[in-house]
Amino acid sequence: MSIRIGHVHLEVADAERSAAFYGELLGFETRESVGGFRFLSGGPAHHELALQTSASPGLYHSAFEVDSEQELAAVAARLRDAGVRYSAVDHGISHALYFRDPDGLGVEVYLDRRGAAGCRAWDGRSRALDL
Repeated sequence: MSIRIGHVHLEVADAERSAAFYGELLGFETRESVGGFRFLSGGPAHHELALQTSASPGLYHSAFEVDSEQELAAVAARLRDAGVRYSAVDHGISHALYFRDPDGLGVEVYLDRRGAAGCRAWDGRSRALDL
């Protein structure tokens, strides 16, 4: 299985202000804005940093990307076998598994489907995924 760090998702007091901060100081560019979300990249990826306006700033989750639906299904099977509760979500642009690590920190494992699904941008909706 091939897995790599995909992005870090932060909850911040003001996504626009934080996007300007990360842009001015670290060179990140805003690639997409949806409501209180900003998706920033420092390279060719759609985003390595997701910012979400929230009343409780902090780490929302770290995300790891896989290369295929089969790899995502294999992770879901390992989570089930280990008794780890997870949510499977279809974002249109991605299929994702969300769960907590032993310390309660949020983790996402996802498959980017932008090219395969014909979607280029997130529509702001998330649907249940059968995995």
